[in-house]
Amino acid sequence: MNKKIFIVVMCMLVLCGCSNNNKRDELAKIGEVQDIQESNKKIPEFTIVLMGLMEDTITESDLKDIKLYDFVADVTAYDIDPDSDVYREKWTGVKLTDVLEKKGIKEYDTLDFRATGDLTVRYKKTEIDDSLYLVFYRDDLLLSDSEETPVMLFSTTLKNRFWVPSLTRIDIM
Repeated sequence: MNKKIFIVVMCMLVLCGCSNNNKRDELAKIGEVQDIQESNKKIPEFTIVLMGLMEDTITESDLKDIKLYDFVADVTAYDIDPDSDVYREKWTGVKLTDVLEKKGIKEYDTLDFRATGDLTVRYKKTEIDDSLYLVFYRDDLLLSDSEETPVMLFSTTLKNRFWVPSLTRIDIM
């Protein structure tokens, strides 16, 4: 009798463990770029002003030789609450690291991304990687149809700062 109870309890533990692993696999999609592929969409006209260690601009003509990507990202509705609702959107944009390389921006400690209004988000150099994109389309619609500017900064991995809508300026410090 004790052996039967032991076997039943062990089977239940194994089944619970398997279901937890499946949940972890589902959660692993949050914060990841998914279904990435090169895009043939057109980059709209835009201007981002560069200030600080370099004074210049980034425009659509600067990006003509940079790969444009379509990708999907799952983000939580409230990124500080891992149990909040998750939504999936398709984005189109360029990797920020490719843009920085193209413009010769290598030496800096932080980048401040400024939007229309008073929004400024600071990223340390250690946070700048291939998970940050300058995006122009959301769900195949131009951002200019819903935002004040046609470009936003989007990150799939950073908590509390996963986008900067209506991007107008980058301060290089």
